[in-house]
Amino acid sequence: MSRNPLVSVIIVNYNGRDYLRECLSHVLVSDYSDFEVIVVDNGSTDGSSELVKEVMKRTEKSLKLLVNSLNVGPAKARNQAVSLSCGELLAFLDNDARPDPSWLKAAGNLLNDPEVGALQCKLLLDGRDKLFDSIGSYLGDFGFLVQRVPSGRIPDIGQFDTATDIFSTKSAGMVMRRIIFDEIEGFDSDYFIYNEEMDLCWRVWTSGHRIVFAPDSVVYHKSGSTKRVAPKIADKLLYFHGSKNYILTILKNVDGGTFLRTVTLHIAGWLALSALMVLRRRPMVSMYILQGILWNLGNMKATMTKRARNAGRRKSLPKYILAHVPLRYYFNVLGRF
Repeated sequence: MSRNPLVSVIIVNYNGRDYLRECLSHVLVSDYSDFEVIVVDNGSTDGSSELVKEVMKRTEKSLKLLVNSLNVGPAKARNQAVSLSCGELLAFLDNDARPDPSWLKAAGNLLNDPEVGALQCKLLLDGRDKLFDSIGSYLGDFGFLVQRVPSGRIPDIGQFDTATDIFSTKSAGMVMRRIIFDEIEGFDSDYFIYNEEMDLCWRVWTSGHRIVFAPDSVVYHKSGSTKRVAPKIADKLLYFHGSKNYILTILKNVDGGTFLRTVTLHIAGWLALSALMVLRRRPMVSMYILQGILWNLGNMKATMTKRARNAGRRKSLPKYILAHVPLRYYFNVLGRF
């Protein structure tokens, strides 16, 4: 990789005009020497596309806009953006994120290591006294992600300022090599929203590349914008696609030796959450979870085809990115729903 490779910054937007305005204003003043910006608008009705066209007239930076007639979800939209991009590196941002000016320079420094395939930016909650949003995740015993730090609870005082291997990133701020993205066939558009980066990162690792937390690549993230932009369907998005996509990821990627055990325990966890929602008088949420499980049963043939395709390049995950946590950790997570 060259010392200053072209970076394609990819932002997916859906009815987030005000978030997007702030995001672009910070991206376009990044102090990296060579980058382009690609915005995919997923059928917004709030004037987001018009905003981008206005910015395109005022900036000298390379800014491209792709407009979808309907919301195809972040996973597919990011793939569309990559197909239009020219960068050797791909930087993914949520529309409610604002990067520090040096975020790309810091990311590029880490990606000069040929073993590193992707990285997680240091995500801090915007306007929340430097509280962490995410510094990456490990993979837990039952196929659930285990956050290195819980979002919104711990301030950044420099205690995690060392580049560290992680299992999975959060796509609000992540950077990866284009050649690896193409090799592993990008995001799986069946995910629509949620956990698409977990599946992508699993395939980065099993293709023989590392994923690293980049403490000097800082991005401030508002987080939770999906619920603010689409409150009427927020529960369906979270619980249907959450359960569907978690199970899909396990079916596609867990190696054969632990496949049955992990799938069984993982689905049992979702059934437990579904039952808990009935007890909490949230029957629609319980139904969304069951629909997510049933989606996987109905699409098992296609999923097994994807699994077989992954198997040809699958390498074992290193043990140091796996997290063995007590059962009470998962009960505490369930209790927060």
